[in-house]
Amino acid sequence: MVIGGGFAGFYAMRRLQKLLGGKAELVLVTASDYLLYAPLLPEVANGVLEPRDIAVPYRQALRGVRVLVGRVRQLDLAAHTIGLDCPEEGQVDLRWDRLVIAPGSVTRQFDIPGLHEHAHGMKTLREATYLRDHIIAQLDHADALPDGPENDDERRRRLTIVAVGAGYTGTELVAQLQFWVSRVTGRWGRLDPSQVRWVLVDVAPQVLPELGSRLGAPSADSAGGGSRFGSG
Repeated sequence: MVIGGGFAGFYAMRRLQKLLGGKAELVLVTASDYLLYAPLLPEVANGVLEPRDIAVPYRQALRGVRVLVGRVRQLDLAAHTIGLDCPEEGQVDLRWDRLVIAPGSVTRQFDIPGLHEHAHGMKTLREATYLRDHIIAQLDHADALPDGPENDDERRRRLTIVAVGAGYTGTELVAQLQFWVSRVTGRWGRLDPSQVRWVLVDVAPQVLPELGSRLGAPSADSAGGGSRFGSG
């Protein structure tokens, strides 16, 4: 049995298929019925890819594996038993002989005021599609505001997009969305791409700290056209 349907759980099951195919019952416990290729979530958020393009159905990719969509309710390592809450089967209790635990990770919540209350995550297909629709809605609202200094503050707020985290996901998300918005603002009569303000926030002094200063610093310095990088 493998708990977790991310990359680790999926490839562990693929390996077990090769080693034990037909000799043992293989069970995958996962929160969804598909493998999500998370590195391409920014492309879903900006509309380049459809959600189905980065989702691989387990029952198609893991033929002969019993896939249980649900969450672990109880796990007894001594008795080799597990209790699951499944939306279709209800409560399911099973015994296992060998267990692989690979439940994945959760989004880190830094101590940034307002982040937990107002920010939207980007870890699932639902969050990526919501982000795309939300940005379009803000562009709609900004374009519909009447002209006049009394509406300048609201227009500026609706056209300011803040991303927290300048690692791979955050930096790519801002870059992809910036390119996408520059292509679609022509749909609105009174918006210009230069009006959209992009803010990328991280505790590190540069973007993409994993790549080192040589590759990260030029990305931060080249942020122009309404872009800004903030650290601290």
